[in-house]
Amino acid sequence: MTSPLEAFLQEPQQLLAKEQAEELARGEARIRHLMLTEPDLGLTEAKVVALMNVARQILAEQFARSERNTQMAMRDMLLANDIIDIH
Repeated sequence: MTSPLEAFLQEPQQLLAKEQAEELARGEARIRHLMLTEPDLGLTEAKVVALMNVARQILAEQFARSERNTQMAMRDMLLANDIIDIH
Protein backbone atom coordinates (compact mmCIF):
# COMPACT_ATOMS: atom_id res chain seq x y z
CA MET A 1 0.00 0.00 0.00
CA THR A 2 1.40 3.39 -0.95
CA SER A 3 1.33 6.44 1.26
CA PRO A 4 -0.37 9.63 0.07
CA LEU A 5 3.08 11.13 -0.46
CA GLU A 6 4.21 8.21 -2.60
CA ALA A 7 0.97 8.32 -4.59
CA PHE A 8 1.44 12.06 -5.14
CA LEU A 9 5.01 11.54 -6.35
CA GLN A 10 4.06 8.65 -8.63
CA GLU A 11 1.29 10.56 -10.38
CA PRO A 12 3.66 12.48 -12.70
CA GLN A 13 5.27 9.15 -13.65
CA GLN A 14 1.91 7.75 -14.70
CA LEU A 15 1.17 10.86 -16.74
CA LEU A 16 4.62 10.72 -18.28
CA ALA A 17 4.18 7.08 -19.28
CA LYS A 18 0.84 7.93 -20.91
CA GLU A 19 2.34 10.91 -22.73
CA GLN A 20 5.25 8.78 -23.95
CA ALA A 21 2.90 6.10 -25.27
CA GLU A 22 0.87 8.76 -27.08
CA GLU A 23 4.01 10.37 -28.52
CA LEU A 24 5.25 6.99 -29.69
CA ALA A 25 1.92 6.30 -31.42
CA ARG A 26 1.98 9.73 -33.10
CA GLY A 27 5.55 9.14 -34.25
CA GLU A 28 4.70 5.74 -35.66
CA ALA A 29 1.72 7.19 -37.51
CA ARG A 30 3.93 9.93 -38.98
CA ILE A 31 6.57 7.45 -40.11
CA ARG A 32 3.97 5.14 -41.68
CA HIS A 33 2.37 8.13 -43.42
CA LEU A 34 5.75 9.09 -44.85
CA MET A 35 6.32 5.50 -45.94
CA LEU A 36 3.11 5.62 -47.96
CA THR A 37 3.27 9.18 -49.27
CA GLU A 38 7.00 9.64 -49.85
CA PRO A 39 8.31 6.54 -51.61
CA ASP A 40 11.50 8.43 -52.52
CA LEU A 41 12.56 8.18 -48.88
CA GLY A 42 12.90 4.43 -49.25
CA LEU A 43 11.14 3.63 -45.98
CA THR A 44 10.35 -0.05 -45.91
CA GLU A 45 8.41 -1.93 -43.27
CA ALA A 46 11.71 -3.19 -41.84
CA LYS A 47 13.08 0.36 -41.61
CA VAL A 48 9.90 1.56 -39.92
CA VAL A 49 10.19 -1.23 -37.36
CA ALA A 50 13.84 -0.33 -36.76
CA LEU A 51 12.99 3.36 -36.33
CA MET A 52 10.21 2.53 -33.87
CA ASN A 53 12.54 0.28 -31.87
CA VAL A 54 15.01 3.15 -31.57
CA ALA A 55 12.20 5.50 -30.51
CA ARG A 56 11.02 3.01 -27.88
CA GLN A 57 14.56 2.68 -26.53
CA ILE A 58 14.95 6.46 -26.28
CA LEU A 59 11.62 6.80 -24.49
CA ALA A 60 12.50 3.94 -22.12
CA GLU A 61 15.76 5.69 -21.22
CA GLN A 62 13.94 8.98 -20.65
CA PHE A 63 11.39 7.23 -18.46
CA ALA A 64 14.15 5.54 -16.43
CA ARG A 65 15.85 8.89 -15.83
CA SER A 66 12.55 10.44 -14.83
CA GLU A 67 11.81 7.50 -12.50
CA ARG A 68 15.21 7.94 -10.80
CA ASN A 69 14.53 11.67 -10.38
CA THR A 70 11.18 10.92 -8.76
CA GLN A 71 12.74 8.39 -6.41
CA MET A 72 15.43 10.88 -5.42
CA ALA A 73 12.80 13.57 -4.82
CA MET A 74 10.77 11.19 -2.67
CA ARG A 75 13.89 10.25 -0.70
CA ASP A 76 14.74 13.93 -0.19
CA MET A 77 11.21 14.74 0.96
CA LEU A 78 11.20 11.83 3.41
CA LEU A 79 14.61 12.88 4.71
CA ALA A 80 13.39 16.47 5.12
CA ASN A 81 10.35 15.15 6.97
CA ASP A 82 12.62 13.17 9.31
CA ILE A 83 14.75 16.26 9.96
CA ILE A 84 11.63 18.31 10.73
CA ASP A 85 10.42 15.60 13.12
CA ILE A 86 13.76 15.62 14.95
CA HIS A 87 13.56 19.35 15.59
